[in-house]
Amino acid sequence: MKDLYDYLPSEYSWWELESEYSLERLNETIPTPENIRIIFCCEWCEGYHVAELKDIRLDVDGDYDFCCPEEEQELGEYEKYLYADYLPEKLEEIFKTASFEKNYV
Repeated sequence: MKDLYDYLPSEYSWWELESEYSLERLNETIPTPENIRIIFCCEWCEGYHVAELKDIRLDVDGDYDFCCPEEEQELGEYEKYLYADYLPEKLEEIFKTASFEKNYV
């Protein structure tokens, strides 16, 4: 029996946001700013979403916020987040040079 993750398109570098301390790599595709895809469980709608790099917002503390695409959210609201200190080494350079929308005033 195949795992659900075996069906993810291999041209993307897939990651799963398990908690604010854990971003787990799901395949061996080399990450680039264009191919990163992060799966996260949304606490608002109780579904799963896929975030591209452009969908991630920067928190006032320098952490990363993930928002529900189905909910109209105001600044400061988010459904999941990742502490910048727990960013996997393979993603550090990409995230350092990326331009994130701020999630604060």
